Order: sequence, then C-alpha cells, then structure tokens
Amino acid sequence: MMEKSIECFRGLLDCLENPNEKGVIYGVGAWQKGEIKGTKAMKEAYEMGKNV
Repeated sequence: MMEKSIECFRGLLDCLENPNEKGVIYGVGAWQKGEIKGTKAMKEAYEMGKNV
C-alpha cells in the first residue's frame, strides 16, 4: 500500500512546476495519534528536515 500512496503523491507532483522530492521515509504501523513518536521513522524525518 505504501508504494501506491507514493505513486499518487508523485502523480500530484507532476502537476507542479519544478517539483523536487527530497526523499521518502516509511513510517508504517502508526494508526493512532502519538504512536509514531520516538520511532526510527520520526528520527529519520527530523534529520532529513534539517537538511532540506
């Protein structure tokens, strides 16, 4: 399912002028608010955000 979501996102980017995707982080398994906190995905997202 994640790959399909990313494909849809990239399709949306095609509608924009000069989009620049910086990376993909898979934060799977979080269904409720707060479940993603402290996970590897959040740490990766934080580090990636510092470099954008």
